[in-house]
Amino acid sequence: MSAPKSQDHDGKDAVLVLERLKASHPAIADIMSVSGTVGTSVGVIYHGEVIHTGHFGFRDRSQKLAPNDDTIYPICSLSKSITAATIGVLVEDGQFSYETKIRDILPEFKVRDDDLRENGTLTDILSHRSGLQGSNMWLGSQNNVLFPAKDAMTVINSLKLAHPFRSAWEYSNYGYELAAQMIKRATGSPWQDVITERVLKPLHLERTGFDSEFGNHENVALAYATLDDASPVLIEGPKLSAQTILGAGGGVRSSIKDMLEIYRVLLLSGSDQLRTGKSSTPDSPFQNVQKQFASHINLSGAKYSETGYGFGLARVQLPGPMGAIGTNPALMPDMPVVARGSPPQLALYHQGTLAGAFATVVLFPESDSGIVVLSNSLPLNDSDDWIKYARKSAASQRGWHDRLTTELRQNFRPGTTPKTLKIYAGKYYNAARTLLIHITAEGGKLVMNFQDNPQENYSLEHYHDDTFTWLPSRNDLARRGRFTRFGAWFYTLRFIENSNGDIASLNWAHDEARKEGDDFFKE
Repeated sequence: MSAPKSQDHDGKDAVLVLERLKASHPAIADIMSVSGTVGTSVGVIYHGEVIHTGHFGFRDRSQKLAPNDDTIYPICSLSKSITAATIGVLVEDGQFSYETKIRDILPEFKVRDDDLRENGTLTDILSHRSGLQGSNMWLGSQNNVLFPAKDAMTVINSLKLAHPFRSAWEYSNYGYELAAQMIKRATGSPWQDVITERVLKPLHLERTGFDSEFGNHENVALAYATLDDASPVLIEGPKLSAQTILGAGGGVRSSIKDMLEIYRVLLLSGSDQLRTGKSSTPDSPFQNVQKQFASHINLSGAKYSETGYGFGLARVQLPGPMGAIGTNPALMPDMPVVARGSPPQLALYHQGTLAGAFATVVLFPESDSGIVVLSNSLPLNDSDDWIKYARKSAASQRGWHDRLTTELRQNFRPGTTPKTLKIYAGKYYNAARTLLIHITAEGGKLVMNFQDNPQENYSLEHYHDDTFTWLPSRNDLARRGRFTRFGAWFYTLRFIENSNGDIASLNWAHDEARKEGDDFFKE
């Protein structure tokens, strides 16, 4: 399927851009080396045409197999822009509107907050302005998804608000799970089938799928994590998919060739609809693109207060700071201004992150241009997003564990001893009974386990009073395929006595926006 042509541009410009892109290859290789990224594919759209793809490193390091245009990577949270674009198609069909209330499609939506429950809309969840917390307790070691798909609505209904409804931006994958549930209820088909029929087939895309085994291991990028010395270790690949919770927000797999075509047609359709004032474009599957590109709320915090968020895409006027959706801001609070000294232009962008996969898209709708980067590592920094600051941010990641141990030492209360360890042992469930923390006393130590999964065992160390920590070394966390970006609060468990002096619950903070944590009750 074709799409409307972009505005004419000087062919000499394209030649110059290509020369600059090819000249950047050594810098890309250097960034990969510094960050510990094993394999990367890069693609560039210029004035509505794909003009360049480049491939670096290995999709399979042990076999020395290089990636190419058809190599399949997890695209992580870039899935959100595809899901949101598909919703634009369904809105045009009249299946629902952007202002349709969630409860009108999903009467089982019964979150605790009255305002969100009664008034939350599709726009609220697609733009992350619902206030729902973004808790990461769903993700375990080796990319294990700790919640079964059947518990999706139970999990969502148990969530608390990080901010009052519509008062602030709070990134939450659970909003896109709600969107997936709404698609299925409205159309009678699972979200992945709707994307296939309404987007992938019209664009003739065959290297995009929704299963964790998509591609049957043929030209698929393996997943790696990075140790402190920037050496890679093989880990189990991302398991988010159409068969798990949260798949619509992060479970899509694709190739650089397919992703470039999706964003190329999306850009051209957006330009056409802006020019004509219509919500659809001849020969394009994408509709209501300007609604997706528009800002529906500004990001939180002074640094990104001028950055808006549409549907699956952040929006910033350059020159300005970028990268807010990625992991680099935690490593470098002084994020640089992009395009300083250049003429103003609008940029739409998003990052995606899972253990063993990073992805980035940056779109420039005024020129129908863009960049897509896919990689197969959990590196020392968000290498998809860096050029100049790679070494500084990688060094910051190496210092992450030391910063946490320093924080723990500063808050340590000396002179306390724990109770007899077996007193703490037991099964502890959250209020919704969707997550189990199983504590056992083994060989004079406490061991914590999530969901009775054999890959989820962690030794507990006494901290003070009835508080314990479960902070392994950074390299151990990397080998497990776990993120190394949370604060000391994430690695702390506090056991709580009842009025009889018995241990009745424990508290775990698993969400940066709610560091007071949640109680898990002893069975």
